[in-house]
Amino acid sequence: MQINSNKLPESCFIVGPNSDPEITLSRNVPVGIRLHENQAFTLVEVLAALVLAAVVLPVAMKGISISMAAADMSRQRLEAASLAESKLTEIVATGEWQSGELSGDWEDDWPEYQWQAQTEEWEENLRKLEVRVYWNKASHQHDVVLTTLVAQESEE
Repeated sequence: MQINSNKLPESCFIVGPNSDPEITLSRNVPVGIRLHENQAFTLVEVLAALVLAAVVLPVAMKGISISMAAADMSRQRLEAASLAESKLTEIVATGEWQSGELSGDWEDDWPEYQWQAQTEEWEENLRKLEVRVYWNKASHQHDVVLTTLVAQESEE
């Protein structure tokens, strides 16, 4: 009986009752070669894998650390910009900008952020209102500044 090994599935082995147990047949394995299930890595392969891991892991961890720091800074800038926008809107809506220089913080809601607002002459009947939100991180001061123009009421 002849068997066409090209029509056999990848994992098919034929061992008959009258066949030699040392001979197996597979599409990818030549006749006479026995597959061993208990093969292991050599010491050189294990050492090479450890050296590769020792080189790659610190670089990967540094990359993760940098990306986490960038994400944290981005979050803080977004929070500061949102706080500055709300404070700028509040100052314009209440007319507090006419009082001169203002400053404060958000107390318990956002304790790490403080704000300052100031105005200066821009053009006739216009003033530039600037709101600066700042915070300290790792002994550096960071800030976000938003500016708008407000109409000064004419004194007639």
